[in-house]
Amino acid sequence: MAQNKNSLIRFKTIDKCLQNKNATWSLDDLINECSKALSIAEGKEVIISKRSIQLDIQMMRSSENGYNAPIEVYERKYYRYTDENFSITKLPITTHDKKLILACLDVIAQYEGFTYYSQFENGLKILQVGIQEEKANVTEKVVLEVDKSIKSKVLKKPLHKSQKVKQEKKNGNVILQFKVKNISKFKKKLVQFGKGVKVVST
Repeated sequence: MAQNKNSLIRFKTIDKCLQNKNATWSLDDLINECSKALSIAEGKEVIISKRSIQLDIQMMRSSENGYNAPIEVYERKYYRYTDENFSITKLPITTHDKKLILACLDVIAQYEGFTYYSQFENGLKILQVGIQEEKANVTEKVVLEVDKSIKSKVLKKPLHKSQKVKQEKKNGNVILQFKVKNISKFKKKLVQFGKGVKVVST
């Protein structure tokens, strides 16, 4: 994901270009548009190298560190999205970016009480709400090991509608898999079973 302000500006500019289906976008076109966007942001002339944009496109395509953007080359020189509705701005926030935002929020929160804190307070509250909403909407996988002593009870009355048996162990225990949105609420539900239920992974 974007490591600094300039790379994010380039990603957003490339994204905006590729969303425009009424134009064709060569590498030179993307270089020019990104150079313009950065020149405006920096208040001075900025020229982006060909290599930088090639690496940006490669990063945007990445499913691990980027946006998994469906960018293709056609007619050997033009770039476009294979999915016409795709935009990096429509994607949910990544775990990496979420950690960065939360780290920033923690730093800002430390200045509460200082005279200039009020300048950030409203933005801080908005970001906190956004993060909480994002957490509530993210589906996470949870794997549990259920002790044989309560296995039949849990199988007859599932802990969650997504409950699936992943593995029957030789010792009689069973491994269950779930897909839940509110993981903290789900974990609280497990407390009643004590040592009978162990979280294997989340």
